[in-house]
Amino acid sequence: HTDAWLFVPFIRLLRETIGWSQEAIAKHREGAPKTALWQAIRRGDELLTMTNINLAYLAREHDQTTEVLRLRASQVDRASFLVATLGTLVSLILFVYAILRANQLIRERHQARQALMESEQNYRTLADSGQALIRSLDANHRCTYVNKVWRDYTGHGEGDDDGDAWLTAVHPEDRQELLGIIKQATARQVRFTTDYRLARPDGNYRW
Repeated sequence: HTDAWLFVPFIRLLRETIGWSQEAIAKHREGAPKTALWQAIRRGDELLTMTNINLAYLAREHDQTTEVLRLRASQVDRASFLVATLGTLVSLILFVYAILRANQLIRERHQARQALMESEQNYRTLADSGQALIRSLDANHRCTYVNKVWRDYTGHGEGDDDGDAWLTAVHPEDRQELLGIIKQATARQVRFTTDYRLARPDGNYRW
């Protein structure tokens, strides 16, 4: 078509700018198709066509880039959700494990304490049923327990021998020597035997 080279928007621009009609534009083109004016018009038409093609290319590139970014954003969102979900699950598992472990430790401690109390009770029952005078000292050589035979022999009541009070039943001349022997045996962690005088309820001392 003879009008194909003239871009339609450019014709519209001529009509709106200088008031030419479609017929006037065609007539002027037929009278002087090679004039500088029509060459400029054709060149402008070509430039507009190239610009339109470039804009279309840029639009496609923009759409493609936008789609790629959208897909990447979607992937990041899914990854973030998975990480957050996994973190929540791990925290929940650790929390439940900590509670179960704490309950287990509490039960084990209670059972150990109960077993210790039963062992001590059995020991005291056995100690009270015999004929030996039994006392227990801690690391500082303070008395923590004497059996019933000891209390009956010395005439002391319950708790009268606690701490350092047990030494009041030992003859004054034997106390330092007895303490020295006990300290040496404790430091060396060995058994020992010794003789010392112990007070009776009437105030007399017996070996």
